[in-house]
Amino acid sequence: MSDALYTCPKCSDVLARFDVDGVDVDKCPSCDGVWLDAGELVKLKLSASDLGIDKLDRKEGPRKAPPSAGHIQLGCPACDNKMTPLPLQPRIILDCCESCGGLWLDHKELQPALDAISGGGGNVSANVINALLGVARK
Repeated sequence: MSDALYTCPKCSDVLARFDVDGVDVDKCPSCDGVWLDAGELVKLKLSASDLGIDKLDRKEGPRKAPPSAGHIQLGCPACDNKMTPLPLQPRIILDCCESCGGLWLDHKELQPALDAISGGGGNVSANVINALLGVARK
Protein backbone atom coordinates (compact mmCIF):
# COMPACT_ATOMS: atom_id res chain seq x y z
CA MET A 1 0.00 0.00 0.00
CA SER A 2 1.18 3.49 -0.79
CA ASP A 3 1.85 6.02 1.95
CA ALA A 4 -0.14 8.62 0.00
CA LEU A 5 -3.65 9.41 1.17
CA TYR A 6 -6.37 8.69 -1.35
CA THR A 7 -9.38 10.79 -2.28
CA CYS A 8 -12.89 9.32 -2.35
CA PRO A 9 -14.06 8.76 -5.95
CA LYS A 10 -17.66 9.42 -4.90
CA CYS A 11 -17.51 12.56 -2.74
CA SER A 12 -13.87 13.75 -3.00
CA ASP A 13 -13.13 13.62 0.74
CA VAL A 14 -9.75 12.32 1.91
CA LEU A 15 -9.97 8.64 2.83
CA ALA A 16 -9.04 7.67 6.38
CA ARG A 17 -6.60 4.78 6.70
CA PHE A 18 -6.87 2.24 9.49
CA ASP A 19 -5.94 -1.30 10.38
CA VAL A 20 -8.50 -4.11 10.25
CA ASP A 21 -6.91 -7.21 11.76
CA GLY A 22 -3.56 -6.54 10.07
CA VAL A 23 -4.90 -5.23 6.75
CA ASP A 24 -4.59 -1.50 5.97
CA VAL A 25 -7.92 -0.24 4.65
CA ASP A 26 -8.98 3.19 3.38
CA LYS A 27 -12.50 4.36 4.21
CA CYS A 28 -14.37 7.56 3.38
CA PRO A 29 -15.54 9.36 6.52
CA SER A 30 -18.45 10.91 4.62
CA CYS A 31 -20.03 8.27 2.38
CA ASP A 32 -18.53 5.19 4.13
CA GLY A 33 -17.15 3.75 0.89
CA VAL A 34 -14.08 1.52 1.16
CA TRP A 35 -10.97 1.41 -1.05
CA LEU A 36 -9.00 -1.84 -1.14
CA ASP A 37 -5.65 -2.06 -2.90
CA ALA A 38 -4.98 -5.13 -5.05
CA GLY A 39 -5.18 -8.31 -2.98
CA GLU A 40 -6.60 -6.71 0.16
CA LEU A 41 -10.06 -8.25 -0.28
CA VAL A 42 -8.50 -11.72 -0.10
CA LYS A 43 -6.35 -10.66 2.88
CA LEU A 44 -9.50 -9.47 4.68
CA LYS A 45 -11.25 -12.76 3.90
CA LEU A 46 -8.31 -14.76 5.26
CA SER A 47 -7.37 -12.72 8.32
CA ALA A 48 -10.13 -10.35 9.41
CA SER A 49 -12.48 -11.26 12.22
CA ASP A 50 -16.23 -10.85 11.91
CA LEU A 51 -15.94 -7.96 14.38
CA GLY A 52 -13.36 -6.24 12.15
CA ILE A 53 -15.55 -6.67 9.06
CA ASP A 54 -18.63 -5.41 10.93
CA LYS A 55 -16.70 -2.35 12.10
CA LEU A 56 -15.48 -1.67 8.57
CA ASP A 57 -18.99 -1.99 7.11
CA ARG A 58 -20.57 0.17 9.85
CA LYS A 59 -21.87 3.59 8.88
CA GLU A 60 -19.53 6.16 10.40
CA GLY A 61 -20.32 9.54 8.91
CA PRO A 62 -23.30 11.43 7.61
CA ARG A 63 -24.12 10.54 4.04
CA LYS A 64 -22.51 13.23 1.92
CA ALA A 65 -22.84 11.59 -1.50
CA PRO A 66 -26.51 10.99 -2.28
CA PRO A 67 -27.34 7.64 -3.86
CA SER A 68 -27.50 8.09 -7.61
CA ALA A 69 -30.28 6.81 -9.84
CA GLY A 70 -27.76 4.91 -11.93
CA HIS A 71 -24.18 3.78 -11.75
CA ILE A 72 -21.55 6.32 -12.81
CA GLN A 73 -18.02 5.45 -13.88
CA LEU A 74 -15.58 6.40 -11.14
CA GLY A 75 -11.94 7.41 -11.22
CA CYS A 76 -9.44 5.26 -9.36
CA PRO A 77 -8.24 6.81 -6.06
CA ALA A 78 -4.78 5.25 -6.53
CA CYS A 79 -3.92 5.87 -10.18
CA ASP A 80 -6.66 8.15 -11.58
CA ASN A 81 -7.67 5.72 -14.35
CA LYS A 82 -11.35 5.00 -14.95
CA MET A 83 -12.59 1.99 -13.03
CA THR A 84 -14.59 -0.85 -14.57
CA PRO A 85 -18.03 -1.61 -13.09
CA LEU A 86 -18.38 -5.17 -11.79
CA PRO A 87 -22.01 -6.27 -11.37
CA LEU A 88 -22.03 -8.49 -8.31
CA GLN A 89 -25.78 -8.61 -7.73
CA PRO A 90 -28.63 -6.79 -9.47
CA ARG A 91 -28.34 -3.81 -7.10
CA ILE A 92 -24.64 -4.09 -6.22
CA ILE A 93 -22.05 -2.83 -8.68
CA LEU A 94 -18.45 -2.79 -7.49
CA ASP A 95 -15.74 -0.75 -9.19
CA CYS A 96 -12.39 -2.31 -10.12
CA CYS A 97 -9.31 -0.59 -11.52
CA GLU A 98 -7.80 -2.77 -14.22
CA SER A 99 -4.56 -0.76 -14.05
CA CYS A 100 -3.65 -1.17 -10.37
CA GLY A 101 -6.09 -3.92 -9.30
CA GLY A 102 -7.75 -1.81 -6.61
CA LEU A 103 -11.41 -2.15 -5.68
CA TRP A 104 -13.95 0.48 -4.61
CA LEU A 105 -16.86 -0.71 -2.47
CA ASP A 106 -19.80 1.50 -1.64
CA HIS A 107 -21.27 1.31 1.87
CA LYS A 108 -22.56 -2.22 2.66
CA GLU A 109 -20.89 -3.83 -0.38
CA LEU A 110 -17.99 -5.43 1.51
CA GLN A 111 -19.83 -8.46 2.90
CA PRO A 112 -21.39 -9.40 -0.49
CA ALA A 113 -17.91 -9.15 -2.07
CA LEU A 114 -16.41 -11.37 0.64
CA ASP A 115 -19.27 -13.85 0.17
CA ALA A 116 -18.66 -13.92 -3.60
CA ILE A 117 -14.98 -14.91 -3.29
CA SER A 118 -15.83 -17.67 -0.84
CA GLY A 119 -18.46 -19.19 -3.11
CA GLY A 120 -21.52 -17.80 -1.37
CA GLY A 121 -22.28 -15.08 -3.88
CA GLY A 122 -24.88 -16.89 -5.95
CA ASN A 123 -24.65 -16.51 -9.72
CA VAL A 124 -21.53 -14.35 -9.87
CA SER A 125 -19.60 -14.67 -13.13
CA ALA A 126 -16.05 -16.06 -13.24
CA ASN A 127 -14.79 -12.71 -14.62
CA VAL A 128 -16.17 -10.86 -11.61
CA ILE A 129 -14.75 -13.41 -9.16
CA ASN A 130 -11.33 -13.26 -10.89
CA ALA A 131 -11.38 -9.45 -10.67
CA LEU A 132 -12.30 -9.63 -6.99
CA LEU A 133 -9.44 -12.05 -6.36
CA GLY A 134 -7.05 -9.60 -8.03
CA VAL A 135 -6.46 -11.73 -11.12
CA ALA A 136 -5.83 -9.59 -14.22
CA ARG A 137 -8.56 -9.96 -16.81
CA LYS A 138 -7.65 -10.32 -20.45
